[in-house]
Amino acid sequence: MSKVFYDHLVILTEIETEIKDVAETEEERHELWQIVDEIIHHKVLEAILDKLAVEHHDEFLARFHKAPHDENLLGFLNERIEENIEELIKEEMNILEEEIIRQIRVR
Repeated sequence: MSKVFYDHLVILTEIETEIKDVAETEEERHELWQIVDEIIHHKVLEAILDKLAVEHHDEFLARFHKAPHDENLLGFLNERIEENIEELIKEEMNILEEEIIRQIRVR
């Protein structure tokens, strides 16, 4: 997993426990983490773009692609979105974490 600006908002302790419980090999753990990472990335970007006015999408995406780790992206987003973007991401992650755990347990 590469570092991105929202990493500090995503706490995956419960998912980590579930993956450790179900993965039988290191390869399987790695594969599950890759899937989780991709799901989280897509969900966070979807949540951001849903709240960000369309006229700011290109600038945000250009900044993100240039420096995905740049925590100044949060400031950029907070200036352009009426809601607190950090709280929005945390809320989305809580919902997503529950869904991921349910899916792992169904397995």
